[in-house]
Amino acid sequence: MCFNGEGRGQMKVFNQKFRFSFESKKLNSSTWAIGISMPLKGELRVNIPIHWEKLSQSEKTQIMDKLKNDLLNTWPKDLQNGPILNLFLSKISALLVHGDATRKEDNDLSRPQCMKVKEDTQEQTIQCHLDPAAPWYFEVASESHYWSSWLDENYKVNFNLTDEKNSRFTDFFLSLVEGNSHKYQGPLFQLELHFAMCE
Repeated sequence: MCFNGEGRGQMKVFNQKFRFSFESKKLNSSTWAIGISMPLKGELRVNIPIHWEKLSQSEKTQIMDKLKNDLLNTWPKDLQNGPILNLFLSKISALLVHGDATRKEDNDLSRPQCMKVKEDTQEQTIQCHLDPAAPWYFEVASESHYWSSWLDENYKVNFNLTDEKNSRFTDFFLSLVEGNSHKYQGPLFQLELHFAMCE
């Protein structure tokens, strides 16, 4: 997957949609920085921690407070103050830590935490325990890789990579959705990044 580059994207928080241009860079082994420029809203920098479980509680709280103020201020208070954001960031971190599994040349079944659960002529589904809370389900198709995992019995994370160039995927799609209940209208959070240039 591409970490360093620039392009365009869009974000949805409930029914609000924002289009933007962005630059991103993996600053070090623990932080992926994305600079977002939105019309009428100016510039915003989002630092995504790659090793969430290694952060102190005060560091986690600081990151979550910034996200709630900058991006998720339209979330209802019960979501902002509940465990969902912490679980969501933990899931993203687990995926980024094991991001090498999204490269097509890798043999995912050689990884001790992965096993095949379905296969047909066009795709295969692999279940990977990348974090202790719940497994990721990993589907490999001819032109995309798709991951999904439950946060709890009601909320689900979906992650999709498409448009492979030079062995790296340059289209990135991440969403947090309701699965079994539909208490809220629209996606809780949805992010698309389309890299025009990838270093």
